[in-house]
Amino acid sequence: MSFLSQPQNDYLCILLSESIDVSAARAERFIKEEIPDFNNLALYGAGNIGKITLAKLRENGVEPKAFIDDTPSLDGAVVDGIPVMSRTKASSNLSDVTVVVTILNPALQFLQARALLQSVGFSCTSIMTL
Repeated sequence: MSFLSQPQNDYLCILLSESIDVSAARAERFIKEEIPDFNNLALYGAGNIGKITLAKLRENGVEPKAFIDDTPSLDGAVVDGIPVMSRTKASSNLSDVTVVVTILNPALQFLQARALLQSVGFSCTSIMTL
């Protein structure tokens, strides 16, 4: 018995039968579509996952422009050398950034976070893209 529908099962079988090179090329295309410019990123969530993501990005030569966080006490703060802004302030001060959602919290699921960010004009992707 499968938990997947037949089309999903077929797609999964196709993915699992790909060579490593084909899979890597597909992943690279996906990442470029989701994050067109790694020099113009912001991170949504300045908590633990955001800080870990920042450290890993820095290891790879990427320096985000800002943290975006809805915690009022963090607005205007600096976390690990990166300014923290509210969504409203960020939408006025950051242009053409891709926002990476670094919040893993059942109280704010990715689809909700994406809707909040899109409501102020941001394009965004999940931390899972990275």
